[in-house]
Amino acid sequence: MYRRSFLAGFVTVVSSPLITTAQPPTKIARIGCISVGSDLPQMYEEKFRDGLREFGFTIGQNVTIEYRWLGDRLAPAPELVADFVRNNVDLIVAHGTPAALSAKRATDRIPVVMVGPRNPVELGIVATLARPGGNITGVASTVSPGVAGVRLSVLKDIAPKASRVAHLWSSTFRERARIWKSPCGPAQP
Repeated sequence: MYRRSFLAGFVTVVSSPLITTAQPPTKIARIGCISVGSDLPQMYEEKFRDGLREFGFTIGQNVTIEYRWLGDRLAPAPELVADFVRNNVDLIVAHGTPAALSAKRATDRIPVVMVGPRNPVELGIVATLARPGGNITGVASTVSPGVAGVRLSVLKDIAPKASRVAHLWSSTFRERARIWKSPCGPAQP
C-alpha cells in the first residue's frame, strides 16, 4: 500500500506543473477568403463554418475570416489578395478561377486553398492535380480530357451495361470558360 501511495504522489507532483501551465492558445488564426461575385452562397458559408468547427475553430474566438470580392471581374485581381499578404493572414481560401489566379500572383508564401477553379494545371496555378507543389492546394473543377476519361471509366464501373452516355453542357457556361481563359492566361511566376 505504501508503494502505491508513493507512486501516485510522485506522478501527481511530477505532472502537476504540466497540467497547471497548460493554457489555451492565445493566437487567433486569420483566414483571408477571396471569391468571385459579391458574397458566398449561404450553403458554402455554412459548410465552411461547419468544417472549421470540426477542427476546433470558432469564428470570433480562435479564428477570424476576412472577405474580398471580385464582383463581376473575370480577370485576376492580385491587388485584392495583396491586402491579405500585408496583414499576414495564416491561410487564403480562393473560390473560383480568377480568385485562385489572384492568390497565385500575389503570394508564394502564404498557404492557399483553391476551391473550384477550372483547369488549374493549364492556367499554371498548380503543377499537377496529384502533386500541386508550391503553396497552393485544393479542389478543382477540371474539364480536361484526362479527367473526362477517368469519369467515364468510373461510370463504366458503376453502370457496366450502359451503352450511351449524354453530357449536358450549358453554352452560357462554355462562353464564360472561354472568357475566363482569355484574360487570365497562364499565371505569372
